[in-house]
Amino acid sequence: MERILLVARNVFRSILHGRLVYLWLAGILLMFLRAVPTLFFNFGNEALQSAMRKRAVSGGLDTWSTLCIALAIFLGAMAVGTEINKKTIVTVLARPLHRWEFLLGKWIGIQCFAIVSLVVGLIVSFGLSRYLGAQFESSVLMLSLAHTAVAILLYSGLAIALSTLLTPGVAGALTILMVFLPSLVTLLVNDTDSRYHAAGVTLNYVIPGGYTSHYADTIPAPLPPNVFGRGGFGRGNRGGGVDRGGDIPPIPQAGSAPQIDYNVETKVLLKNVGYGAVFFGLGCLIFRRRDLRLG
Repeated sequence: MERILLVARNVFRSILHGRLVYLWLAGILLMFLRAVPTLFFNFGNEALQSAMRKRAVSGGLDTWSTLCIALAIFLGAMAVGTEINKKTIVTVLARPLHRWEFLLGKWIGIQCFAIVSLVVGLIVSFGLSRYLGAQFESSVLMLSLAHTAVAILLYSGLAIALSTLLTPGVAGALTILMVFLPSLVTLLVNDTDSRYHAAGVTLNYVIPGGYTSHYADTIPAPLPPNVFGRGGFGRGNRGGGVDRGGDIPPIPQAGSAPQIDYNVETKVLLKNVGYGAVFFGLGCLIFRRRDLRLG
């Protein structure tokens, strides 16, 4: 365990020395830029002004969490390829260090940096929320942070596993593709065509559940009624048809009362953790049997 932690510490330090911390400054600037319009733009309605400010805070944290996941994928894809290109892997593996220990140390180091980055964004969001008068829903916030942390674990592990066999660019691209595949799998599973349905069911066993963002519901901020015309976001009765008035069900708004099944969300989180462990285990197996060619 000591050797694994030593690799993890070295990975964390190398990331800091690589000036990736400047990405924090860029992310913080982006969060402030999202909040600036709500501070200086007059929406002409106090309730709308308050709702837009709250949404700016939750939206900024959502953007920050996405950047943390992307950073974890980037670092994971570079984990092995960089060491091979620099030929430093010869020195590392010449020591009494198993290859799986090397990969696990890399994984832990990347996890730590990505989680620290997430905490930095959370602190900034708390500061913005206090300044703008927004209040986080603790249960939804904890669920959202859990989804982000598990996504970091899952996709960085997959990127590291792919990097043991592929170049960093290909490993990163395939991992990003995996991020967007769950929506395609859902479409295939729900397709009425038996062939597409069968393909979707098969892929459902291989593709993890993926990342779900609930940050829009971390700060309740429903828009006031009749701000954008009849029906909230609707355009009113411009088609010349019959106005059915109250017969039209209201459109659910992000930031209103969240309807979240925490039992289902917990199962998805545990499933993603399991997939991450499986992907990383396969990566260790491949890396153990791989013949490293440095020339």
